[in-house]
Amino acid sequence: MTVAAIKEKIHLFIDNASDDKIKAVYSMIENDLDENTSNGYSEEFKRELDRRIFEHTNGISKAITSKESKERIRQILNSRK
Repeated sequence: MTVAAIKEKIHLFIDNASDDKIKAVYSMIENDLDENTSNGYSEEFKRELDRRIFEHTNGISKAITSKESKERIRQILNSRK
């Protein structure tokens, strides 16, 4: 079953479920919901972005162009053949 089909089934379930079933499902996923902010990003993900920005702005890491990135990927893929 595809993810899209699963999402559709879940939506249908939620739309037609009793209050008790909704509360039961919510209790199972509550922690995951609490980890996400209104923008959908977890605190861990935001910390990682902050770390990367810090490293880039302080010269610790170096950005590369999309052309360089594509070439690196091409080299990696070619080395696996």
